[in-house]
Amino acid sequence: MANSDKFQTAAGSDAHAQKMIGNAEQLRTRYRKIARIILDHLKIKEYQWEQQIPLEEYLNLKDNPNPAMALIEDQMRTLPIMGNSDTKAISFERIKELSRLSDKRKAKHRNTHDVYGLQLWLNNPDDIKEIARQLANPQSSLYRELKDKVHDFENLFAKPKEHGYSALHVDVREGTDNMTAYGEIQIMPIQMMQSYLSTRSTYTTYREIEEYTKKHYGSDEDEWPETERIVMEALRLSIKARYEADLYACDLMDMRDPYHKHQASFSNETDARETANALQPIADELTNKFLNYGSKIDNFMEDIGTIAQPSIDQGLHMAGRDGDRYLDISELLDEQSRIALTNQPEFSLSHRELH
Repeated sequence: MANSDKFQTAAGSDAHAQKMIGNAEQLRTRYRKIARIILDHLKIKEYQWEQQIPLEEYLNLKDNPNPAMALIEDQMRTLPIMGNSDTKAISFERIKELSRLSDKRKAKHRNTHDVYGLQLWLNNPDDIKEIARQLANPQSSLYRELKDKVHDFENLFAKPKEHGYSALHVDVREGTDNMTAYGEIQIMPIQMMQSYLSTRSTYTTYREIEEYTKKHYGSDEDEWPETERIVMEALRLSIKARYEADLYACDLMDMRDPYHKHQASFSNETDARETANALQPIADELTNKFLNYGSKIDNFMEDIGTIAQPSIDQGLHMAGRDGDRYLDISELLDEQSRIALTNQPEFSLSHRELH
């Protein structure tokens, strides 16, 4: 499998982006076939339910940029994979909007392999482990069948993003010399769907603040102004806690590479879930205020002190296992930083796993 390449920004990038979108539209059926090949190797292809629209559109969340957890839970009940169902996999797909693709092409550190995106949600977390094993093994039948089509494979359960996002990404290159397009198949367990949907806008706010702050103050977070640092850490931890709680619940935390730089901040599902719930109101407030600014990051950051200080001042009231306890945000974040450090594994060749 080839390593990922990144498109470089060039004159006429919008025209190039439009061409990429047009190519991806024409190659939809090829991407679907690859997803079906994956499911066939799991012997569950006949139990798949397909939708050729985005997940958010199906769940009537497209026009709700920051839906409440309860609303997401209610809408998810309409999915055939929930409850007593023979459905073992569901899929949704989308073509990236022109404006978002153009913006992504301008960022040197972000690839554009997801012009077409197919989300594959599985009801058995063990199937995630099996796909990861097969795509990491050049001798497996799945690897051999897809090796000429897969441009890159990322196991983000083994090596998660800094904010905790975890999934399998299968980047696919399809087409001919005259028409080539990139697509991404994103594979996750259905048990993580609520967290995925509830943290999307929080992640957008987090990413915009991060990029703005790095541009103005450098990449060392210790050198950032206190308000920006606390806001960033609160948003990041709120997302990370949500994902880590799900990983423990799905028994997928053992996929984590013990030597990856982004280690778990929590040692069990309960602690992660409590922290996620405690930080949710603060993350929602900051995200909604960001959205109220029309996502105009310059204006938002100029007022960040006024916007964020009430949330910082109010602190957090968390229900601990030994009774109620009161923590302000900075104390909570300091505590989680300490926990993350103590969770770093000691070096031992006998415990090292390849993912």
